[in-house]
Amino acid sequence: MTGEARQTASVQERRLVPSAPLVLSIVALALACAGTAAAIQANSVRSKHIVNGQVRPADLARASVKSAKLAGGAVRAAKLAGGAVLGTHLVPGSVTAATVAPGSLTGADVLDGAITTPKLTSPAAGNSELAAGAVTGPKVVDGSLSGGHFADGSIGSPPLATNSVGPSQVVDSSLTGVDFNESTFGAPLIRSRSIAVGTSATNTVAVKEANATCPPGKVVIGGGGEVTVRGEPIALFESWPATTGSWRAIGVYYGTPSTTSWAVRATAICANA
Repeated sequence: MTGEARQTASVQERRLVPSAPLVLSIVALALACAGTAAAIQANSVRSKHIVNGQVRPADLARASVKSAKLAGGAVRAAKLAGGAVLGTHLVPGSVTAATVAPGSLTGADVLDGAITTPKLTSPAAGNSELAAGAVTGPKVVDGSLSGGHFADGSIGSPPLATNSVGPSQVVDSSLTGVDFNESTFGAPLIRSRSIAVGTSATNTVAVKEANATCPPGKVVIGGGGEVTVRGEPIALFESWPATTGSWRAIGVYYGTPSTTSWAVRATAICANA
């Protein structure tokens, strides 16, 4: 090779070898391209940049979605797993009657003792809300029930235990004949009691008789007799029911003849037959 040819080849060889600045530039460019993902600025990726369905629960950090980030009504019953919401997840007072669907709560959903009287509005629990036999004696506070809480005829003999109603449970004058039936006592009841009085003539006759007669439709259930003068030898001789509807009394003067006028009186206690 001639000297001119060798010089030309040397020049071409020097042109094929990159310079140090060029190498550094290429390396810097490569590193910049490789680090593009790490160089994304905070909050620069928005909802419009994400394909629908690409963000799943596994992509979310724990507690990253808070109440303030949920639209109103966004979380519905269908989106909650069974048993996912417990009492500890509820703010006091957050569950009211308006937020509970009719029929959504049954007895199995309520803990024993969870519902107390202050939590019930009147009349929150009616017959239709109570299962048969749901309210027993131990669930009723002493003195909490009065006559106004019971419907007419709602309490009969079968619901009451033997000797469960004593004098202390009955208000004075609260019971009348209509509160009882004859089958309860095994005998006719006393109804519409009244008093009939009969008095003999007032004179000095030694023996006198008086009769007290009950009104029509009534019978004698008791009676008595008396004389109208005291301090004289006069006595009530007999007193008894003469018939089913009258009472008889006889008085006798048993001393020496007297000018004192006296009489005998009969009293009959009557009731409907």
